[in-house]
Amino acid sequence: CSIASCNCSSLHFNFGAGNRRCTLCKHPPMKHFSHFNKHVINPIKRFGYRGSGKLALKTLRRRVLSRMLLRRTKTERQADLSLPTKA
Repeated sequence: CSIASCNCSSLHFNFGAGNRRCTLCKHPPMKHFSHFNKHVINPIKRFGYRGSGKLALKTLRRRVLSRMLLRRTKTERQADLSLPTKA
């Protein structure tokens, strides 16, 4: 929630019947935001590879992708790849 005195946070906000109010804090839906969209996706869309967009891309790489990507080297996978030996 973007209201300073509210500590409402959730991965999936539920706004009840008619999407009128948050079931956790009773604030309207417009006061809630997606942290990922606000700090990563929107700056990349607005600024591309410059300024805030560049910072957002670095954030995406460091905080998200680095935790999900599995890096393998040629020496680790040499048996699977059947690479010829170096001369």
